Amino acid sequence: VQPPANAEKFIRLTGSLEEKQMRIQSFLEPITGVHKEEPYQSLLPMEQAVQMWLDQPVGQLAEAVNPEEKLSAALTGSYIAALFNQVQLEETGADFSCTSLGNDPVGLQKEVTMKYIIDGSFLYGHIKGVQRYARQITKELDKYMADKPYEVEIAVPEIDSEGTSAEINSYKTHYNNIKIVILAGKSGRMWEQFSFQRYVDKQKAKPVYLCNEVSLFMKNGIVTVHDIAFKTHKEFFREPGDWHEILFRKLMYLKAFKSADAIITVSGFSRKEIIDNYNTHGKEIVVAGNGWQHFDVNSIDESIFDKYASRIKRHKYYLYMASLAPNKNLNWILNNAKLHPESTYVIAGESLGDRSGIEKLGNVVAIGYARDSEARALMKYCKAFLFPSTYEGFGIPPMEALCMGAEIVLGDIPVLHEIYKNAATYVNCHKPDVNIDELLEKNKVSDEAVQNVLSSHSWDRSAHIIAGIMDKYAE
Repeated sequence: VQPPANAEKFIRLTGSLEEKQMRIQSFLEPITGVHKEEPYQSLLPMEQAVQMWLDQPVGQLAEAVNPEEKLSAALTGSYIAALFNQVQLEETGADFSCTSLGNDPVGLQKEVTMKYIIDGSFLYGHIKGVQRYARQITKELDKYMADKPYEVEIAVPEIDSEGTSAEINSYKTHYNNIKIVILAGKSGRMWEQFSFQRYVDKQKAKPVYLCNEVSLFMKNGIVTVHDIAFKTHKEFFREPGDWHEILFRKLMYLKAFKSADAIITVSGFSRKEIIDNYNTHGKEIVVAGNGWQHFDVNSIDESIFDKYASRIKRHKYYLYMASLAPNKNLNWILNNAKLHPESTYVIAGESLGDRSGIEKLGNVVAIGYARDSEARALMKYCKAFLFPSTYEGFGIPPMEALCMGAEIVLGDIPVLHEIYKNAATYVNCHKPDVNIDELLEKNKVSDEAVQNVLSSHSWDRSAHIIAGIMDKYAE
C-alpha cells in the first residue's frame, strides 16, 4: 500500500476475526507532533542502507516507458502501474498490490534505476562566484526534480575545511526533491578526487560538477566550466607554487572534456574559449548563466553610513568590491583614485593587506568585509559601481549592483559587453586616467536597457536548462 506523497498522512490498518470472518479496515491518519531525535538517529543507518539497496539497478526494460496521460491510464489501464504491481507481487509474495501514481505523468528509462550525484563541496566555506552559482542553481533545480525517472543527490563531506562536522538537517530545509548524503572525509580536493568519485562509482551514478572542479577518475557525467583562465591567462597565476595548480587544472580539464556527457558554461564567451582551446570530442556545450535573484533588494542595512559618517556620504562615493586577484584590476581603482583626490572610493570585501598600497590614499575608504545587507546599501547609494576587470567568465557583482539601481562602470572586454550590453559604461582596463563623473554624464543608461539585462538572466532559467541536460543524459 502506498500512502500519499511526502508523508503528509499514514495508513492505519485494523483487523479482527469475527465468526471465522476476517474484517480489515484502513484509515488515512494525519501526521501530528514531532518525533524525538533518538529514534531518528538510531534508525538512520538502517534507512541509509535501505536507500542504497533500493538504488541498485534491478534490470533493464526492453524499451523505455513513455509518460502516460492520466485520463488514458484511467480508461485503459496504466502500464507503469501494472509493472510496479507485478514486481511487488513477485518479490514479496503478497496476495495483492496497489500502486498510486502522482499527479504528473511519469515514465521509465530502459534502465529502471538511475541517479545523478552532485558534488556538494560548495555547501561549505565562503561564498564566491562559483559557490554562489552552485547554491542558487541547486536551489532552483530542486523544483524541477519532482517526478523524474531518476534520483538526484548532493554528496557533502563529513568535515568541512575548518574541522566542523556537517549538519545534515541544516541543509535539508533547502531541498524537497534532492537528497543530501554525507560522505566520510574532510572537505577539499582529496575528498573530491577520491571519496566523492568512489561513492559515485559504487552507486553506478553519474556525477554533476558545478564549481570548476572534477575528479580525474570520472567516467561520465555533467561538468560546469566557468572559465579557463589558467589556460588563456597564465599571468594570473604568479604566486610561488601556482604551477602546481596550472598543471592539475590542465589534467583535470582534459579528463573532463574527454569523459563528460555534456559541458555547461556561463557565457557565450566562455563557450567560445573552450571550443578554441580544447578538443571537446564533439561534446554538447550549453550556456546556463548566472542570475541575480538571490539578492534581496529590500533587505539593506544602512548603519554602515553611521559607522563611517565622516567619510562615506550617500551618493558621494564610488564602490569597488575588493579582490587581489590579478584580473580584478585593483591597480586601476587605486590609480584612478590618485588622479581624483576630490572623489571618494569605498572598497569593501576582501582584506587587501599592505601589498595593495591602499593605506597611502586618503580618499580611499577600505571597510573590509561587508555583510550582504550592508553591501546592498552601499550599492544602492553609490555614484557608480566600479568593475574594471580584465577577464571574467561571467561577472556576477555588476548584476547585483544593477538590480540595486546602481550605475555600473565595467572593463571594456567582450564577455562584459555580452552580458551587460548597453546597460553599462565601459572603460579601458589599462588606462585609469579618466574622469568617471564625465563618462557617466556622457553615457546616459536607460531604464529599459537595465531591465532588458535583468530580465535576460535568472537562476530559474539556467536551472531549467540544466534539468533538460540531465533529462537528456539520464541513461
